[in-house]
Amino acid sequence: MRLYIIFILVSGLCHNLQCIQLGNPTDPIDLQLQEKLLKILERIRLERNYDTIVIYGQSGGEDCLFHELLPKLQLPTVLLTKGSSLSDWSFSSDSLLLCCDSKAEQEQNTRSLLRLQQARRLVYLESEMQPQWLCEDYFEREQHNVAMMNAQGDLFSCRLFQEINHVQLDINSDSKSAFDSIYVQQFRNMQGAVIRSEPDQWAPSTIVYIDAITGKLKMAGMRQFW
Repeated sequence: MRLYIIFILVSGLCHNLQCIQLGNPTDPIDLQLQEKLLKILERIRLERNYDTIVIYGQSGGEDCLFHELLPKLQLPTVLLTKGSSLSDWSFSSDSLLLCCDSKAEQEQNTRSLLRLQQARRLVYLESEMQPQWLCEDYFEREQHNVAMMNAQGDLFSCRLFQEINHVQLDINSDSKSAFDSIYVQQFRNMQGAVIRSEPDQWAPSTIVYIDAITGKLKMAGMRQFW
């Protein structure tokens, strides 16, 4: 009778709190992926430390590989199972975002979007999604620090200004060169891309005008882009 009552109480809590059901820890495929993922997370930390984990839960409601690693990460963790934060969180600038699939992150909170725009993201790439498609999707959101791992444990990272918008990285490499970094400063080398600016026409900021002598279009003010 007591066991029956406990079962009812736990079931009620899971219904209200959206409990996470962990996968089978004895599955050799899961164990191999977990080992590779832990190695990737350690490499990310070596590049730049993170002090908080934010997990966007799987949109399809299936088990998420990242959830199974929580006991090993031993870090403050925010679980966003519905893809968005419902209130204003004071996310750290050193948060690492883990997305259970390509559609898991559907952030609607504008304050969270601003706080997490430059945050590093690691996405679990489902089989039907290609790396270039995922990078294009995040670039349209103006979120550039994105890496991904597929079911085979391959690691990819988005590159904004390259003709091919992603690279595949060797997680077994011990190289510390910038080329091998998972996350790079995308705007340090724009590969000759054009910068476009729009004047606000408010002095003393930036004003565009026609020069009376030369007849040429000129820009003047305190803020000018070259």
